[in-house]
Order: sequence, then C-alpha cells, then structure tokens
Amino acid sequence: MELNQSNFEALQQRTAKLERRLKLINLFWILIFGVLFTSAWSMNKYSGEVIDNLRVRLITVLDEKGTERMYIGSPVPGPMTNGKRVPRVSPATGIIINDLAGNERSGWGFLDNGRQNLCFDGEGGAEIVPLLVELRKEYNLGNMVYPKKNYSRSNCNKCERQGS
Repeated sequence: MELNQSNFEALQQRTAKLERRLKLINLFWILIFGVLFTSAWSMNKYSGEVIDNLRVRLITVLDEKGTERMYIGSPVPGPMTNGKRVPRVSPATGIIINDLAGNERSGWGFLDNGRQNLCFDGEGGAEIVPLLVELRKEYNLGNMVYPKKNYSRSNCNKCERQGS
C-alpha cells in the first residue's frame, strides 16, 4: 500500500480518534477504581467501632424481601392482622415477631394500661397462648385456648399477691 497524502491524513484522523477514546477509557477506569477505593476505605473506617449507648424509639427488622418481621420499641406499632394495621388496646413497649406476611404472631410487652403480655397468636390475630398480668392491685393471670370454634379459658382474676 502506497502512502499518499490522503491516506496519511486518514491515518492521522483515525489515530487521533483512537487516542481520544483511549483517554476516555483511561478516565473511566480511574473513576471506577477511585469509587471502589473510596467505598472500601469508608467501610473499613467504621468496622469494629463499638457504640456504648444506642438510643432509638423503634428498631424494625426486615427480611430479605423487605417484610417487617420484628419490632423492638417503645411504643411498638399496632398489630398487623390480615395485612391491615389495627390499634392496640393501649400503647406498648416490647418485642413483636411477625410471620412471613408481616402479620403479628408473637409478642412480649408492657402496656401503658398496666398490663404485661406474653402471647402467641394464630392466623387472623386470634390469641392462641396468651399470658397476661395486670400490674394493678389485683393480678389477672390468664391462659386461653382457641381450637377452631370451641373456646376455653382458664384464668385467675383478682389473685392475691403472694408474699406481700
């Protein structure tokens, strides 16, 4: 191939175009490595740090799908039943555990109305195994069972505090 003026100019143009592309590619890689380095440095900066006192009102634990599976708080939100949030009898401080759909299935709490509650719920919000204690003059200790349509309840209303 004979190198004449027009071929030489075409090669110069192609070379200049390739040099511009190479500069852009180099700039791109510098930016990528800069972002990766900065990210790695910032993540490493906080690893191992101990926080002596974490003050929050509510911690919500999500599963990998984003469903709210547990609450630890004061107050905890009202129970989710069949996908609908309903109000609690009284504001509560405690730990709530939800099922795969986000419906409340278990909880341990202290309610502002004086009640302590440890409960395992069935589908639809039915209290299957509740343990209730009223923090008033009288104590109310209950155990309820809800097998389908039958209902039985054993409890001790106004039991005397022992040892006081």
